[in-house]
Amino acid sequence: MKFICTLLLIALSTTLSFGLKTNCDKNDTQTCTIWMTPNETYYSSVFLTLIDPMIELAMDYAFEGNEPDVDPFNTVNELIIDEINKTIVENFARKIVNFTYRNPTNITIVKDLSNVTGVLIKDLPSNHSNPSIPLESSLTTKSSTVSTSTTTKSSTTPIPTTPKPTTTTTTKKYVPTTTRRTISTESKPATRPLSRFEGVAAQKTPIHVSSRFLKR
Repeated sequence: MKFICTLLLIALSTTLSFGLKTNCDKNDTQTCTIWMTPNETYYSSVFLTLIDPMIELAMDYAFEGNEPDVDPFNTVNELIIDEINKTIVENFARKIVNFTYRNPTNITIVKDLSNVTGVLIKDLPSNHSNPSIPLESSLTTKSSTVSTSTTTKSSTTPIPTTPKPTTTTTTKKYVPTTTRRTISTESKPATRPLSRFEGVAAQKTPIHVSSRFLKR
């Protein structure tokens, strides 16, 4: 934690020498020039928001390139001369605090303002209250901030919540069961029609026995 605080103090103390410089004077007739570094708030938060996104990508690529024989500042300044028109320069100049725009005005990106002769402007834009941070210090500050926030999140233990038991009610639909009664049918013998002889009872004929047979 002390190491992080030390880095922040170094970064803040370094930014006191940052700003932008200009040789513009109301009574001067020479070309007005605005010098600033790529770490300046006016560059990152104001100037880059006014230019085309493709030009911004080209500038970022120039600064992030690893070619030792190519000066990224020359590449970026050539892009400004070729691609940035007068309207964008004027809009940018009018956003600088305590600065009066004069035509013509040029914008030049430099690595260090200490080698430039001009009037130093440290006032920040009205909508920016934090000073600009150098490229190396800003990367260190971001990484330390991420690690601090990660530690804070991990130290906070979420309170376990006991889930409420869920009761499921199953409603059975009554389906009436119908049973068919099976009537047993007994097979009856088939009846045949009676003949005329079977249908009439035969008359009994008395038998006469001769008496002579009885005497014997």
